[in-house]
Amino acid sequence: MDTCKNRFIIIFLFPIFLFPENVNLEKMYEDILITYSKIYTYEASFAQENYWNEIDIYKNSDGKVFYNREKLLMKYSQPDGQILFIADFTVTMYDPINNQAIISDKTDIELRPDKLIAKYWDISEKEIIDQFDNSVKIELHTRNAEKIQITVTNNLITEFYIVDENDNVVMYQFADVQVNKELPDKIFDVKLPENINLIDLREK
Repeated sequence: MDTCKNRFIIIFLFPIFLFPENVNLEKMYEDILITYSKIYTYEASFAQENYWNEIDIYKNSDGKVFYNREKLLMKYSQPDGQILFIADFTVTMYDPINNQAIISDKTDIELRPDKLIAKYWDISEKEIIDQFDNSVKIELHTRNAEKIQITVTNNLITEFYIVDENDNVVMYQFADVQVNKELPDKIFDVKLPENINLIDLREK
């Protein structure tokens, strides 16, 4: 899994209302936070796009994401076999192609969208840039020249797109969302193969 200067941003929301024609952003933000407090389990398909400006490289990925209130798992079907697993205050990234796993502290990784949005909301200029059907697209600009676009449909974030101050890009799209459904048994029982190249970046 690519790890060069990339933060993982995981976005999950649950639909509870339709947006009126005139959207009140602060009211929408409040409803999003309330929604998060009601989510216990989450499952969805995702598509991910990364772009690293300095080396001019794009990468497209897809797979399934699962989470509960303690753990999160991203299982990639493209590239096949890669995983991102977050639990017990650590992040594990496994790449079967390179037979390598990286374990690190997760202090700089935002897992819950309410925390992620809260990180940007109060320090950004916000505007609605599009409304269509039951969807609203919001754009946020920070003082650090970051641009964030969020597409919300019936209170479900279906796309999250961020450009950082160095013009690096990460984008997630979510589909087939299932919320508060019992997750498969042992879904978070992640075991790494033996004899892999294990890089442990955790603070001792």
